[in-house]
Amino acid sequence: LKENVSTKNNIIAEINNTIINDDNVKFLSKLLNAVLPNESEGFRIIDYCSNIAQSTVVESSGAPSALSQSLKNSKVTSNEKKLIFYQIKEKKLLKLLLKIKNGLPLQRKSALKQINEKATEFGPDLIFHHVLPIMLQPTLDDQERHLLVKVIDRVLIKLKSLVRPYVGRILMIVEPLLIEEDFFSRVEGREVIASLSKSVGIASMISALRPDLDNIDDYVRNTCARAFSIVAISLGVKNFIPFLKAVSKSKKSWYARHTGIKIVQQLSLTMGKDALNYLTDFLEIIKHGLVDENSRIRIVSALAVSSLAQACKPYGIDSFSEIFLSLWKGIKTLKGRILVAFLKALCSLIPSMDEQNSYYYSNETIIVAIQHLNSPDIQMKVVALELLSYCSTSKYISKEFFIKNIYAQFFDAFWNARTMNNTKMSKLVIDVTISLENKVGIDLLLLKLLKLIYNENSQLRNYSYNAIENIMNNSKYLVNRNLLFSIVDRMINLFEPYYLEKTQSFVTSFCSFLGNYIVDLRIFLPKIFTKSLGCINSSNFFIRELGFKFLYNIVYYLESVEDSMLINQINSLSIDYIGQTHSDLLIILLKIIEKIMLTYFNVLVNSSPIPLVKKILPLIKHENEEVQVMFMI
Repeated sequence: LKENVSTKNNIIAEINNTIINDDNVKFLSKLLNAVLPNESEGFRIIDYCSNIAQSTVVESSGAPSALSQSLKNSKVTSNEKKLIFYQIKEKKLLKLLLKIKNGLPLQRKSALKQINEKATEFGPDLIFHHVLPIMLQPTLDDQERHLLVKVIDRVLIKLKSLVRPYVGRILMIVEPLLIEEDFFSRVEGREVIASLSKSVGIASMISALRPDLDNIDDYVRNTCARAFSIVAISLGVKNFIPFLKAVSKSKKSWYARHTGIKIVQQLSLTMGKDALNYLTDFLEIIKHGLVDENSRIRIVSALAVSSLAQACKPYGIDSFSEIFLSLWKGIKTLKGRILVAFLKALCSLIPSMDEQNSYYYSNETIIVAIQHLNSPDIQMKVVALELLSYCSTSKYISKEFFIKNIYAQFFDAFWNARTMNNTKMSKLVIDVTISLENKVGIDLLLLKLLKLIYNENSQLRNYSYNAIENIMNNSKYLVNRNLLFSIVDRMINLFEPYYLEKTQSFVTSFCSFLGNYIVDLRIFLPKIFTKSLGCINSSNFFIRELGFKFLYNIVYYLESVEDSMLINQINSLSIDYIGQTHSDLLIILLKIIEKIMLTYFNVLVNSSPIPLVKKILPLIKHENEEVQVMFMI
């Protein structure tokens, strides 16, 4: 073995010392055959130099020799090797993307980690050549899109400035995420654009987004404005102020001015209180738009003022002094959508004003809002509701003014089937109705809403039902005794199966409301007991449960009213219904009997515990643990 090793070493040394030329080709082949394994051992020798032995030396005519030809062949093979290496990387990347897109959670995690670590090895060309077309597929679902967006976000951090050639294509795919209804999709879009901005810099982002500034399509301009706001926040708003000033004063196209002001609006919505640091610059960009010839620019300028005022509230009101006159003139002279925008801007500024200005502007704007309460424009209705909500808490508008000028018109304009069919409007209407309690009073509100309970429209009935319940739960005021009987009498009539099926909490709300006036309303107790009996005898389990809960609440509030007849009726009724098989009803009944025994035992006609013991004794073996606990108590 040692001799063979020494022989091979000698042959290798001789090969290294031999000069490679056309004369030594055969000699070198023999030496290599002696050292390298042969075909009997499972290897096949490829003879690249077979043509060299048959070739001649370079002639005077310049014909290529065999050696030079072999060098050319070696260059071709190196290109082929590069191509094969690229295909291997491409195949590996596609496998990783497939695992991310369709794999299990552990496979996804591992694949994401590998792409993140080998991003520079794959390169931006290979990654984006495959990822971006997949993102454009119409069959891509939300989960798959979320995973691919995560891939792009992670790769951007690694590749940094190498992604500059792909900025436009990446933005084309990511920008639609900024206007998605799903909150998390919007957050993903913001994160990708923020990472892209930090990777390529301000110049590349502006050059990529610049063509969309004056695009004819509103959709494109809207997404462009949102993207610009994120880029500005990521790279510093101060660096973008000169650019925004130039864009908002563009004379080539009103589209560019519109988008520039829209960017300021999006910045105020995104930055919040931080917009206060740039408030003067933002208002300088916006103020000329309030008097622009184009109506759409005036609208977006007023909306931008509203967004800035809400973001900076209650600070920075002095900075808005330059635009007060433009807004006030617009409210007095304009109509339609422009008036809605100007009214919204002024309403947003009123809460931040001092007492004198707040008193003047709130009184003047509420008069304008009252004139447009019956407007068919939904946006006008929303602005009017927002103004009414603020004025209902303002000390500068009197209660008499609200009752005389707003109370009746408000219910006629908003509490109708057309308005309540709009889900967003209906919620806002209910909130404003509850806030009007501060100015109108609980008694007048309940009287109006109780009339709506019997309306033909089912949605209107349901919303009025919810409003009554909220008012009873959250009211800080007592009902006028002159109207109390009328209100309670109408509420008792609501204890019908149709109304009780809508909400279970109404029973508790009504009982707590009843507890505040139990002394004055004791004459209604027999009627209430009769209504609860009707619920208990219902075939619907839900209605029966509400009836028993109603009895329990009555017993709880009877401590301040000595009505022995009613107590005895409730006690005998509870004992008779002990045979109820459902555990939830048994628990309520046992709670009623416990309360009566502990509080009203002295007024019971039949105070003997024997009938009660016979009824409840079998419950000791009841399958429900809570029933057993109540039995022991």
